[in-house]
Amino acid sequence: MKKIFRYTWIFLRSILILLALWAIMNSSVKNIESTIKIEQFKSQGIYEPEKSSSFIKYYRVPVSDPNEAPAYHVEGNLVLPGSPGDVIVSLTSSINIPVIRAIISFYAGGHAALCTDDYCDYYGSSNTSTIIEAPGVDDYPCPARVSSIYYWTTPNLFSSSLVLRVKMTDREKTEVLSYAQTIVGDPYNYSFLFDTTNKSYCSDLVSKSFKKINKNLNKDSFSTTRQDLVISDETYITFYQYFENDVRYIYYLGPQNK
Repeated sequence: MKKIFRYTWIFLRSILILLALWAIMNSSVKNIESTIKIEQFKSQGIYEPEKSSSFIKYYRVPVSDPNEAPAYHVEGNLVLPGSPGDVIVSLTSSINIPVIRAIISFYAGGHAALCTDDYCDYYGSSNTSTIIEAPGVDDYPCPARVSSIYYWTTPNLFSSSLVLRVKMTDREKTEVLSYAQTIVGDPYNYSFLFDTTNKSYCSDLVSKSFKKINKNLNKDSFSTTRQDLVISDETYITFYQYFENDVRYIYYLGPQNK
């Protein structure tokens, strides 16, 4: 009997070690792919001195399609990232404990949210200055909610972030945003694996919304991470920003006249 227990423990330990090694390798590859995609986008940026100031620097990434939706919009003095249906993603976690932040950022990335449009139905309302997100930082059960987009314009939570876009029709965009509204109020899913039908976490909320139009934003069909959203074949970058010494650097996809 002792031998059985010992061999069982050795087997289980081996499985756990293999799973840990797979998780490290899988996350490493996705982080590398994500970094390459972001750096390729940034490398195409053309500095726009006439648009820039001492507080904000603009770099335009050329796009050939004149009908490309704006990568950002201006509201008063605020530059708000994204257009309706876009996905905002932070590159690192907002947790203030350095070691834990580094671990979470490596395996899962940061936060993700869905840019909204002027919308109102039974489930709630939103506009172009809001997002739908599952932040998981409120009191339990930390429900998904409609929030202001404004906190993405400062470095208070995220020192860097980007906007992802999925090619879709206006009808598909309405489907995505309508479905996301039905998730509002669902409890936060701290397991990231189980009970995904009744609970959601941030990047899971995003991927489930796009799944309604048969767009797969989950690269490995495991838990959806920030890296999955970035390296998905369905997404491309339209906006990237980072803050350094109180200066906001913005790289955006756009034609010359926008």
